[in-house]
Amino acid sequence: MVKLTVVGSQNQGDFTLNRNDINTLVPINNCDWRSKFKIESKDSLPLELYKRSFEFQNSLGLDLFSEGELFRADKTKSDYIYYFRHAFKGIKLEKNKQSVEENYSVNNNFYVEKEIEWSGPLLVQDWKLASSVTNKEIKINIPGPFSMVRVIDSHCYNDNSKLAYTIAEGLNKEIKALIEAGCKWIQIDDPFLCWDREASNYAYDALKIMLNGIEGINIGVHLCDFNPYSITNDFSIKQQKALYEMPYPYYKYAISMLKELPISFVSLVFPGNYQDYELSSLADKKMNILLGVVHPCIDTIESTQSIIDKVNMIRNEIDLKNLYLTPNCGIKHLSNKIVYEKFKHMVEAKNILNLEYKKNKMIHLG
Repeated sequence: MVKLTVVGSQNQGDFTLNRNDINTLVPINNCDWRSKFKIESKDSLPLELYKRSFEFQNSLGLDLFSEGELFRADKTKSDYIYYFRHAFKGIKLEKNKQSVEENYSVNNNFYVEKEIEWSGPLLVQDWKLASSVTNKEIKINIPGPFSMVRVIDSHCYNDNSKLAYTIAEGLNKEIKALIEAGCKWIQIDDPFLCWDREASNYAYDALKIMLNGIEGINIGVHLCDFNPYSITNDFSIKQQKALYEMPYPYYKYAISMLKELPISFVSLVFPGNYQDYELSSLADKKMNILLGVVHPCIDTIESTQSIIDKVNMIRNEIDLKNLYLTPNCGIKHLSNKIVYEKFKHMVEAKNILNLEYKKNKMIHLG
């Protein structure tokens, strides 16, 4: 049966937390956290934010919750990989370059001062906090090795592949630490697999290293085209068109490689042409498909029928019982009101699709 989830980041409201200290509050818009959350100690704030995030996710009708990256990415800047560099000794921020938070996808703002090594679990504290306030299954996100390498100056290594393999070994240990803590859903975010196909020859070998010995959980890879780190009300039609009409074929090569990996799901956005997905090869392996059907950085509310139409484009390639509907990427840019309206139509689409699925199954059995 069709289910609902989200890709990763959640809207945090008026606050974010310092990426290096989970108990350090960073106010946004000059709001006072005590009056906002009506709690006495900022030590209670992480749990309060998780509670409110999961309450909201429950109101959306999600079947699978997201940890939400609440303490790793704020509403206006990307510090997801910036944060995760702390899991490795030897990766430094190049302070005399443009801030990584302003444009990490263009400039290599990190450098390796020596051979790097994993310094210990970074996400386990977030996972334990999140899982302590809900009994629902929670998916947590971790960056992929190729996407990390693409923002690091690897002059200390002979080539990027060696750096990627070293990072992958550390990420493998991070995943195993999450599994030991009880995590059952892990999503590897590796968008550069699509963005930089010419340089991705070693990327899939790095993923194999990252996945080595991982079993007994739901683990998959998220691919996306683009998710800007700010949103404005005058986001033009031209900009929207440029974002979501990606060159064909966009996913074909990535899908051909991912189907050979020991993963249980693939998360994909809607690039405008599903014909280059070749999803049947994933369906043959009974993989779950997390399919983006609404825009995560545009205020427009997609209709229920438009969501169903997107699913119908691939109905012959997948089994609906393995399908999750999602936004195209993280929803940290959008207000709760907009997110709620989008998901109201996603719930309606899910219910219609599941009703059709039941009817067709009964006809088949009859």
